Amino acid sequence: MEAVFSATFAGVYAAFTEAVRDAVPESIVAILLLIVLLAIALVLDALLHYAMRTPNLVAGVSASLVVSVLSSAFNWDSMQRGALVVGPAARPFASDIAALPLLLARFLWQPFRWLRRARKTICEPAVEE
Repeated sequence: MEAVFSATFAGVYAAFTEAVRDAVPESIVAILLLIVLLAIALVLDALLHYAMRTPNLVAGVSASLVVSVLSSAFNWDSMQRGALVVGPAARPFASDIAALPLLLARFLWQPFRWLRRARKTICEPAVEE
């Protein structure tokens, strides 16, 4: 059951992510992708596991939440960079696979870039004209 649910939802989620990857404002897209849709998926997944009487349900759903947020954010970031997409805009699959280490490095470095940008904005004195 888990495999069928996960495969189905992953496909739908990836298609939706690709469809909105360049939408603006990014904050709304982030809320939609990383909160709303993931919450729906996690509730449905938790209900499935509850019905199947999965032991340690809370721990499993908690772990799933962390992995889901990180993987969804990575997929969105990768799709914004033109990787992991299908259709006319797609690159060859081998090219996407070869790009994964760099995509992962850029994704992991992104929070530090945001912090640096925020620090510069806050700490630099305003330039008067």
